[in-house]
Amino acid sequence: MTSTDWRHTTTARLWLKETTPLILSDDRIVVRREPSGGFRMFGTPWHGEAELSLPDSAPLTGVYLLTQSSSNEIRALSHPEAVARMFGCVFPPFHDAEAVEFTLAFLDKLARQVPVRELAFTRDASVVDLVLAEAA
Repeated sequence: MTSTDWRHTTTARLWLKETTPLILSDDRIVVRREPSGGFRMFGTPWHGEAELSLPDSAPLTGVYLLTQSSSNEIRALSHPEAVARMFGCVFPPFHDAEAVEFTLAFLDKLARQVPVRELAFTRDASVVDLVLAEAA
């Protein structure tokens, strides 16, 4: 769901230093809606600089949209902002109006069911503690 970006590789490396996470990719993942109505993310072979990718999947329980900052902070996003920000991270075939409509509807459903937040972070491992504390 993302474009190549240093922030993804940086955060993936920070998680590897601090925990033993399941990192599906340090760049691009695929998100699918499950028959149960939930969402699941899948690793892809299209990795980033860290070359992290797994042919595995995991339930999607939250989305963090990354931004570099001088401090670590998690900020809730309004529904329209969440959909707009996620749309900037996907690769719909823009030449196909039906595909764009499907993508927007998918992101709308995703943002209604799964918390979407902005994660402003510094390039140090303290951001891992922040995310873990919020998840607890």
